[in-house]
Amino acid sequence: MIRVVVQLHTIAQKKTKNGRIDKINLEISNGSTILDIIERVDIPLKFEDLLVVIEQKTVAADYQPQDGDIIHIIPAISGG
Repeated sequence: MIRVVVQLHTIAQKKTKNGRIDKINLEISNGSTILDIIERVDIPLKFEDLLVVIEQKTVAADYQPQDGDIIHIIPAISGG
């Protein structure tokens, strides 16, 4: 098992009756991908609408996190 921290930013944060959750500690299986994590955390946005950053680098949907990674999930900003 691999342990990672998922940091949820802005509208990706989880709303609960006790407030917002912006950090989730997860144990994942070897070979799990960023897409697997997004599904498990139940982010209501498509991967294409997110910026996923680990160690100040953007990662792809098929990236396999390493033990101890801090994964920042940031909704993409759009404007008009």
